[in-house]
Amino acid sequence: MSARHNSSTEVVLWYDDTEALGIPKFTRRPPKNLTTSRFLVVPCIMSDLARQKDFYVYTAKGRYKKNSNRVCTQLYFTFRAAKRTTLISRFARSATLIADNALDNKNNTILAFCTELVLRRWLDVIELIYGPPGHTHGGGDAQHEIHNEICGNFTSPTLVHFLARYSQSWHQDHTRPTPCILDVQYDWHKYYKPYLQAIGGHTNTQRSLYGACLSNLARPKRHCYCQVEAQGRERRVARADNQVGKPGWELLRGLPKGFPEVIPPQENVMEKKYYKQLLGARMRECLEAEQAPGALNWLKKAALHGAIPGQALASARIHNTWCPGFRGAVAVR
Repeated sequence: MSARHNSSTEVVLWYDDTEALGIPKFTRRPPKNLTTSRFLVVPCIMSDLARQKDFYVYTAKGRYKKNSNRVCTQLYFTFRAAKRTTLISRFARSATLIADNALDNKNNTILAFCTELVLRRWLDVIELIYGPPGHTHGGGDAQHEIHNEICGNFTSPTLVHFLARYSQSWHQDHTRPTPCILDVQYDWHKYYKPYLQAIGGHTNTQRSLYGACLSNLARPKRHCYCQVEAQGRERRVARADNQVGKPGWELLRGLPKGFPEVIPPQENVMEKKYYKQLLGARMRECLEAEQAPGALNWLKKAALHGAIPGQALASARIHNTWCPGFRGAVAVR
């Protein structure tokens, strides 16, 4: 609630994946004898409580690996957009990230990414919180229900048709998410590897990690310290054994030089037999019955390589400064 009432000091981001979306999307009772093969996209909601705006970020399933590189790329674009906005939230110096307990949300790469945000003076404090099972039932799953059940019950021959149903699923502008397409992924793991002092002292860091707080409030200002709360028999604040007298870990030996490399996408996101089934005669008949014969050509391009056609995607590059901006993901209106 602090991000809503005092957005000039704190930013709160809540993000969570939902079930993969199969394109074409028919009603709950699809036509008989129709193949179950679909072109799949993975929706991830990114909720910015300070700006009071939700974003659904879509990525073709199989085009990139689903790991911490994907999470860091999404967070990078979200923070750049938050710093570029004209709202008062761009002045916030602390941030809280809320996610579930998936392994791609809690690892050394995520902590290193947050460390770099602090070292580059984007923020002073970043707190990571991993909610227990069911933590999204208090309101977070409401958007997923509308996305999957209400918007998903419309017949959508392509992803463009699905996004066009947003206005019929969310009737109020302030509750309607902004759809985005993420068609790039950066290799943050390789970027941080030469500088990373990985967190140790636990048999399984990823599973024992309960929460973390990264800050540069301690002296000197050029350092970022990470305090980790581990979950074992009892929760405790863990410290680095080789850094006695310091308030926590220094995950990075220094500020990384250069910029993350762009990960090349997978050439084929569907197996040949499923690709042929998707473009079969029965699918063509159904699309023609829905008066969308051009959707078959859209599916041919999208399902072959996973690139979303028909959208002016931004260039997949990180520029030579970490200035605020929003590149690589484009809002579809």
